[in-house]
Amino acid sequence: MTAAGVLFQRESRAAFASVAFYVQTAAFLAASGWSLVDALRRGDGGFVLVPALWAGSVAFWLPFLSALSTMRSFSAERASGTLETLLTAPISESQVVSGKFQSAFLVGLSGLLLAGLAPMVLLPWLTPRLAAGIATGPLIAGLVTLMVQLALWTAVGIFFSLAWEQQAAAAACSLFVCLVVPLAVEAAAAAWFPGFSLAVVGFPAAGWAADAASGLMALAPVVCYGLAAWGFLFLTTLLLEVRQIRTG
Repeated sequence: MTAAGVLFQRESRAAFASVAFYVQTAAFLAASGWSLVDALRRGDGGFVLVPALWAGSVAFWLPFLSALSTMRSFSAERASGTLETLLTAPISESQVVSGKFQSAFLVGLSGLLLAGLAPMVLLPWLTPRLAAGIATGPLIAGLVTLMVQLALWTAVGIFFSLAWEQQAAAAACSLFVCLVVPLAVEAAAAAWFPGFSLAVVGFPAAGWAADAASGLMALAPVVCYGLAAWGFLFLTTLLLEVRQIRTG
């Protein structure tokens, strides 16, 4: 097993054994479930598919889950002084970032999959008349779209977890980049170019997720989110290398 795999197992076991994981997952499920119920109530009698309402509801809360899942990744190591010990181990900076990213992504994916039980199990059981409007294909498309978004939000959170020693500051910066920046960019684009929507390149995230679950798949958002996630992971690796040079 590679060094990144060992670090991934260590981080994953610690995350799933902590009370914080269950608290943040429960909060995420409650918030996304409330948003879904509200969307169903407002869309009653409309033509929006249930998977699209679910994907759009979950997409808004996904950055919160990733921020909570990643804020301890490097911040806790820096606060306890174990980051320097980790950097002296026979493991490269890219492997450290990869292991941290994979474990945090797995934690977020666990919450996302649990949220997927709402349209797949709970809604058909509670309201059988909605079962006919819940198709597997759109649900899978929405889930895959949310996983791509989760990868970017996790990469952003990992970066700020290394940049800040305070966990609250890391989470706040992650939320700012994942939520405020896309909304600000879309608002600016709408002001300068009336009638133009950044949904064509993947913004806002909720709109893209709802479109994908409605069957409107596009390659541009996947490329946009994938390149952005790679970019943040690359910056994290560079920042970790600089920190090792300064403390070496």
